[in-house]
Amino acid sequence: MARSPTPKIASRTKRSTHRRYVTVTERHAQSRAVVYWKALTGAYVRPLYTDVDLSARVRSTGYDALPLKNIPEHAGLEELKQLNFRLIRSRPNVCHVLVDKKSGKIWGVLAGSCWRSPERERVLRELHEVAEVGREDLEEHGCESEANGRGDFMTQPTGFSDGVGRTRPTNFSTRPPVRRVMGTITSHPRFKQLARFMCLAFRTFAPDLHRHMRNTILAAQKNDPRLRRPFKESYWPALTFNFGPRTICHPHVDFLNFAAGWCGITALGDFDWKRGGHLVLWELRLVIQFPPGHTVLIPSALVTHSNVDVAEDETRYSFTQYAAGSLFRTIANGSKTNKQIFEDRRMTRAQTNAWLESSTTWEDSVDLLRRWV
Repeated sequence: MARSPTPKIASRTKRSTHRRYVTVTERHAQSRAVVYWKALTGAYVRPLYTDVDLSARVRSTGYDALPLKNIPEHAGLEELKQLNFRLIRSRPNVCHVLVDKKSGKIWGVLAGSCWRSPERERVLRELHEVAEVGREDLEEHGCESEANGRGDFMTQPTGFSDGVGRTRPTNFSTRPPVRRVMGTITSHPRFKQLARFMCLAFRTFAPDLHRHMRNTILAAQKNDPRLRRPFKESYWPALTFNFGPRTICHPHVDFLNFAAGWCGITALGDFDWKRGGHLVLWELRLVIQFPPGHTVLIPSALVTHSNVDVAEDETRYSFTQYAAGSLFRTIANGSKTNKQIFEDRRMTRAQTNAWLESSTTWEDSVDLLRRWV
C-alpha cells in the first residue's frame, strides 16, 4: 500500500520547495504558534530540517508500528561523535521544531523548559526530591530495578492503555501502595505544571493531531468512566515514570504507541547534561543535549531513540506521557477490536487482508500534522 512521507530525519538544508504552496491560513497559524511560544517560554522557534522516511515501519492498519529488526548498539558520546552524529546544543532561548524537508510537516518539538531562571533551579531540586522519595517508597514496597527492554532501571506506569492482551481499554493494574506513590507524584503541583506544559507544546505545534488524541481519549472515558488519566491537565492517557536511579535507555522504539502520535518526554535528576544524558535519534544521526527539566515530543513508535550514559554518582529520571495505538483503533472501530469486527462480519482471510490493506489511517494521521511555512 502506498504511504505518505512521514518524519524524515537530519538534513541541514535551510530551504524546501514546499514553501511555494503555503496558504495565508498556514502562515497565520504558524505566526500565532511562534508568538505564543515566545510569550510562554521566552524562546524563539527555529526549524531543524530532517530527511529520513520512516513510513515503511508503520503497520498496515496505520495505528502502530513494527518492532525494530536491527537494533543499534548502545553508544557513548565519544562513539557517537566518531560516527558523525550531529550535536544539537541546548540553548535556553531556542525551541527547535523537527521538520520533514520534503513535505514541510512538523513531526516533533524540542520544547525546552517549562520554567525560566531563576525559578528553574529551585523547581528542579523540588522535582528531584519528589522523585527520590517516590523511588525509596517503591523500593520499600518491593519494587526494584530490572531489565525492561529499554534498559536496567526501575519503571512504573499509571493511567490507562489498550492492547497487549486487553480486549478493551483498562487502567494499569498496580498494588494499592504503588498506586498511592504514583498518586502522590501525579497530584504534585509541579508535576501537574509539567504535564500541562507538555500538552501545551503538543497543542501549539500540532493542534489537529492533539485534538484527535483528546477526542479519542475522552470517547474512551465516556465509554468507561472507570478509566483514569494521570493528569486532568493533559490528555495523554498513560504516564511512565522511569525512577532510575540512573535511567539509561538503550536504543529502542515504542512500537505499540500511536504511530503518528507524539510522546512527551522530560528529563529530571542531578547530572551534568553537557557530558551525559543526551537524547539520541538514530535515524537522524542526531545527539541532542537534554538538560534536567527539558521536554521533547517525538513519535516514539517510529524513531529509534536512546540516551547517553550519565556518571556513576549521578541520578537521572525521565517522565513520559504517551498513548497506545490500539486505543485509537478500538475507538475508531466502535469499541471493538479488529478480531471482533472480523468475527461479527464473518470475513474470510482474503477479505480481512483487503480490509487491512485499504486502511488510510496512516495517511489521515499525517494529514493532521501542521507544516512549517
